[in-house]
Amino acid sequence: GIWQVDKETFKEIKKTHTERQRRYAKNVKEAFDIDVYNLDREELYRPLVCAIVARLKLARNDEKIPMEVEEQAVYWKDHYNSNASNAKGTPQKFLDDVATLPQLPSEDEGCKHGVR
Repeated sequence: GIWQVDKETFKEIKKTHTERQRRYAKNVKEAFDIDVYNLDREELYRPLVCAIVARLKLARNDEKIPMEVEEQAVYWKDHYNSNASNAKGTPQKFLDDVATLPQLPSEDEGCKHGVR
């Protein structure tokens, strides 16, 4: 899927549950009626499901996700892409990928176009 949740991560998320992950899973079940612990791997091709599982992976970590994109790049490498020898992502690759994403209008531009 879009967030590149690999087979091993998917299996790990389904069998190990931290307290934080259980809270997130409960909230997901209530909000979206998705039982993350009973998903099939094929469901990761649904962007929402893939995003939820990726977020559950990050929920294993007590460190908050930073607000600044440069800090997010380091966080992503340390907690999502890993520092394993076969992990090819870098903080710079993260920043380059973020730079290709469509930008939301600023608050002023949104109001100018009737979006609030």
